[in-house]
Amino acid sequence: MCTTPLSAQADPGGSDAPAATAKHAGLYTIHGENLPFKEGTAELLIVSPTGDLSRRNLSSVKEPVKDGAFTLTGTIDQPLFANMAFEWTNEKGEHQSTATTMIIEPATYRTEFHPENIFTVRGGDYNEKRFGYAHSPANVDISVKLAEAERKSAIGVDPTDEAAVKKAQKPLEALEPERVRNENAMIAYEHGILTGNADPLLKLFTLMGTIDPPYYSNSSVAKRRMVDDLETQLGPNPLIARVRAMMTRSQARVKAAGHFEVGSLYENMTLRDADGKEHTLSDVLASNQFVLLDFWASGCGACRAEFPFLRKLYKDFHPHGFEIYAVSVDEDAADWTQALAQDKSHGEIPWLNLLSKSFDSPAAKAYGLRGVPANFLLSRDGKIVGKDLHEWDLERKVRTEIENAERSRGG
Repeated sequence: MCTTPLSAQADPGGSDAPAATAKHAGLYTIHGENLPFKEGTAELLIVSPTGDLSRRNLSSVKEPVKDGAFTLTGTIDQPLFANMAFEWTNEKGEHQSTATTMIIEPATYRTEFHPENIFTVRGGDYNEKRFGYAHSPANVDISVKLAEAERKSAIGVDPTDEAAVKKAQKPLEALEPERVRNENAMIAYEHGILTGNADPLLKLFTLMGTIDPPYYSNSSVAKRRMVDDLETQLGPNPLIARVRAMMTRSQARVKAAGHFEVGSLYENMTLRDADGKEHTLSDVLASNQFVLLDFWASGCGACRAEFPFLRKLYKDFHPHGFEIYAVSVDEDAADWTQALAQDKSHGEIPWLNLLSKSFDSPAAKAYGLRGVPANFLLSRDGKIVGKDLHEWDLERKVRTEIENAERSRGG
């Protein structure tokens, strides 16, 4: 455990930070050994400094994991954000994956695996300083504890049994104070970079992914001023342009999302299912009492964890005029169809499943979608009667709305 107070730690972006004007181009190497699996793949996904954040602007370097070891090498023109990801099949034949964010620069890196498939990538000046607290024993310790408690809470428990799940999650709830303390320490660390005498490029990397509320808020005047200051110090930089684009995009999403509160009217859409058949939301509403407009993605664990609840919800209420209009925002249709095939192995998915490619698709932009899972419960008249309801809260809301509707009709 890291017991040194954040205020007593060295400036995370102190005088030994790389000069902002230096040329950071060259060879990188990422090496790992003694991984918790013998065979699999190691992949580095590097985010392009220009363009949007979609998959088409990611470059990939992939190598096989053999005998629990791998080595990735390549060249980089400037430090950039990247994702380090692993995939493998466990002894039960189950697909496993894990990933983490890093900054790739000309340096030598090593991976450090911890229990529950949590790992860090160590090395590189910007990477070490930007993720200094994320790499700390304190953060790794609570991350492992939370992952272990989450995993154990699901063993032998019916996810749709509210009482059983709440009982199984008591150890997880007991960790909440420790989780909050750790999050506050992370915020303090990142705030120290943003407000201290740190290298401007390090500040830029921190600003792009910080959880520090004063600077992460998309309406923050302080954030815009900081971007202006960084541009003055760094000069023309595609990452500056990306930050500005992200801020503009987020503000547009916030504005759009403001039109879809409870009591507002829905926005219509027409999307295709896996067979290419079109389904218009207004038509689905016209033939049902209530429709759940559910946005999700194949790579969203929380989204797919809701499938057992949706199955139960559909089984209980579809005979009473309830339908689900599920919209995947996967960029790759293959990811979407693969996820559906995997989840169908655990039970039927009889509701409507449709694709609206990426968060930049018309449907996602219309609703101001900023993340998944996200949902809207719609009544036949097109009004939003519930928003971002999940698990048992969603079940109770649907039940109440249907009972009230049937009672008003004398049903």
